[in-house]
Amino acid sequence: MVSVVIAVYNAEDTLGRQLQALADQTGAGDFEVVVALNRCTDRSRQVAEGFAERLALVIVDAQPEPLGFMRRLRTKRGRGQLPW
Repeated sequence: MVSVVIAVYNAEDTLGRQLQALADQTGAGDFEVVVALNRCTDRSRQVAEGFAERLALVIVDAQPEPLGFMRRLRTKRGRGQLPW
């Protein structure tokens, strides 16, 4: 299984398209999507939650951190492997 990590800051206008593209994947194998919400003040959480039935989805509240944080987040919350 691969973990796809999406760092989000007020992305309600684009997050749905990203998650829909992942939900539409065929032949991609097992993967999960970790949505890391970075102090969002819009409806990004609700958009992500709307995909809970279609994706193996983990939603976490994150603070602004460097890329290393996203890797540690996957280790703590995700179940799949990162491709790097």
